[in-house]
Amino acid sequence: MKPSGTNPLVIAAIVSLCIGLGKAALAVWTGSHVLFASAVDSLGDCIVSSGNFGLARFASQPADDGHPYGHGKVEALAGLGQALLLTAGAGWVTWTAVAGLLNPGRPAPTALPGLIGLVISMVTSVALGAMLKRAGDKRGSIVLRSDAMHYTMDAASGIAALCGLGIAGLTGWVQADDVASLCVAALMVPAIVGLARAVIDELVDRSLPAEDLATIDTVLRATPGLDGWHALRTRRSGQRRFVELHVELDGAITLAEGHRRTDELEAALRAALPGADVLVHADVANDHP
Repeated sequence: MKPSGTNPLVIAAIVSLCIGLGKAALAVWTGSHVLFASAVDSLGDCIVSSGNFGLARFASQPADDGHPYGHGKVEALAGLGQALLLTAGAGWVTWTAVAGLLNPGRPAPTALPGLIGLVISMVTSVALGAMLKRAGDKRGSIVLRSDAMHYTMDAASGIAALCGLGIAGLTGWVQADDVASLCVAALMVPAIVGLARAVIDELVDRSLPAEDLATIDTVLRATPGLDGWHALRTRRSGQRRFVELHVELDGAITLAEGHRRTDELEAALRAALPGADVLVHADVANDHP
C-alpha cells in the first residue's frame, strides 16, 4: 500500500492521539468514568492505526520465493490483533462501569466541558471513519476497513456517552455515567464480531463474495469458444484476489490456439476484477475427471 501523499492510517493515528490525550485531560477535570473510558479507546485507536500502518506496508510487498502468494495475510493478522484489542477495551470499560455502579457515593461529573469534548470527538471520528472507509474500499484493504469500523463505532458510542454524562451532570444521578459506559461496551460487540468474522474468512481462504463470483460468471458466459468450465477456486489475501479455474476447449484446436484463448480469458477476468491474480487451465472438452 503505497499511496501518494500522507497515508490515511498516519493521519488517523495522529488525530486519535490528540483526541485521546484531550479526553483524558477532560476525564481528570470532570471526574467522568465514561470520558476516561472513551479516552483509553481513542489512545488504543492511535496504537492500532500506527501498527496497522507498518503491517499494511509489509503486506503490500510483492511476492517472493518464500511467499509466492504475497504477504497479504499479514493484513488479516493485523485485523485479528485489532479485534483482540477491542475485546480487551470492552472488558476494561465494563469492569470500570460495574465498579462505579458499586460505588454510588462519588461526586457527579462536571458535564459541560465533557459534553463539548465528546461532540468534537464524535465529529472527528465520523470524518476519520469516512476517510478510512473510502481508502479501504478503493484498495480492498481489510486493515483500512477495520480501522474505519472502529472509528465509526467510536462516533456511535459517543451518543451513549453524551446521554450518560449529560444526565449525570444535570440530575446528579452519578450512576448514569457508569450506565453509559456499559452502553459503550455493548456497542463494541457488533463491531468486534463483524471484524472477527472478516478476519477468519480471509485466514481460512473463504471464497470471494457473491458479487465477484457473479462477475466471473458473466465474463465466462460472454467468452466465445468455451464448451464449459469447472474447478473454479477463488480466495483473497490482503488486497489481492486469486482466481483459478479449468475451461473446456474443443480438442481439435491447436495448442497455440488453446493458449491464445486462455490468455484472452485471463486478460478479460483481470479487467473485470482489477488487480486479481488469474490462472486458467485448458482441458479438452468432455475429457476432464
